[in-house]
Amino acid sequence: MREIADRLAKSDPGNAGWQRDLSVSHMKLATVAAKSGDKTTARAEFIAAREISARLVALSPDNADWKHDLAFIDTQIAALRP
Repeated sequence: MREIADRLAKSDPGNAGWQRDLSVSHMKLATVAAKSGDKTTARAEFIAAREISARLVALSPDNADWKHDLAFIDTQIAALRP
């Protein structure tokens, strides 16, 4: 799934929907990694999702969904700190 989202996002960097799909894919992988105890992978996936989400929020600061994604990601990254 993430491979498809990654290809689509790379093929059209201006497509916010595809960018968010990629971010969500990273968040899902991060959540699975965190639940399995792999904090390193979880942190890396959340950071990748955060980079995308931050760009989306910068493009559309009034988008509540994207702001929610960013807040969720920040909370998860903070929870993974040693």
